[in-house]
Amino acid sequence: MKKFILILLLFLPWPLFAFTQEKELFSEAESRYLSGNYLPAYETYDEFVRTYPLSELTPDAQYRKALCLYRLEKYREAIQQFDLVEKRYRTTRYVDFVPLWKGVSYYYTADYPKAVENLNAFLKKGDQHELTFEALLYKALSDISLGRVQDGMKAMERIVNARGYDKVSAYESVLYSYTLLAAGNYDQLIRFYSRIDPEAFAPEWREKIYLYTAEAYWKSGDTDKAEDIYRMLVDRHLSTTSTAYRRLYSAAQKRGDFQQMERIVQQAEQRFAGDPDVLKDFWLRMGVASYDRSELDLASYFLGISMIIPGCLKLCRSTCLRSMKHRAKKMMPSQFSRSM
Repeated sequence: MKKFILILLLFLPWPLFAFTQEKELFSEAESRYLSGNYLPAYETYDEFVRTYPLSELTPDAQYRKALCLYRLEKYREAIQQFDLVEKRYRTTRYVDFVPLWKGVSYYYTADYPKAVENLNAFLKKGDQHELTFEALLYKALSDISLGRVQDGMKAMERIVNARGYDKVSAYESVLYSYTLLAAGNYDQLIRFYSRIDPEAFAPEWREKIYLYTAEAYWKSGDTDKAEDIYRMLVDRHLSTTSTAYRRLYSAAQKRGDFQQMERIVQQAEQRFAGDPDVLKDFWLRMGVASYDRSELDLASYFLGISMIIPGCLKLCRSTCLRSMKHRAKKMMPSQFSRSM
């Protein structure tokens, strides 16, 4: 059989034989790329462009080399390779996607202005491709990193409007909620929340949506609905629980409910007892919030506790609670003395 193949190859016209080898090498590179083996794929594409520099497939191979570098997270090298494709290999069938991947690569190198510039160039070509959503997502992230929250919000709105509320991913929902909250569009965030099902998302995304929505209710003055969500969050992930406890404490303080304030502080300490870093952050933020409200005695205790080693927290808590009682007595002497 091998002799037969060898004889057949000997009688094949040389151009046809060379073209067959060329196609096989390119196909091998493509197979490795599509299988996610990006380093072997890059090496095979590189071998191809060195062996067949004048091939009509070389522009595509150069583009794939850039994409392999991107997949390997070698973003600066990828940008250089994409630049080469734009300047010398524009006949690749993938040329329209070069600005997209350059933009994303610039995002990962923290060059957000160039990321936005390239992503905008890709988006000008129209919204017909699925990768448009990826471009809009990274444009939003880049805009947010530049402090242009409104622009980021508009990019996310395009995704939501194009996909529909029932098709928006968990990450897209979280990022859109964040931009609405940061932009102060609280009513719009609350409407968005009412049209999606956060329970369909994984817990880490679901809880962020609940938290942003609670913050929207809080900032718009509907503290009752905000508190309902905060109470639900106190048993969830620590990153959202800390904010929930602080808001519930503030709500109790506004009502003059000093017993509830004390309970919340005790519950928070118990909840965060296993994570000293989270607990210290909680005390620190409570101290800053108290200072902002001119509650200087409470601020002093909370900030002091945040600097104490975990073993001393029990003693500091009792001191803090005595301070809260003393503060309350000065504010509401008759009512407080009866309730305590």
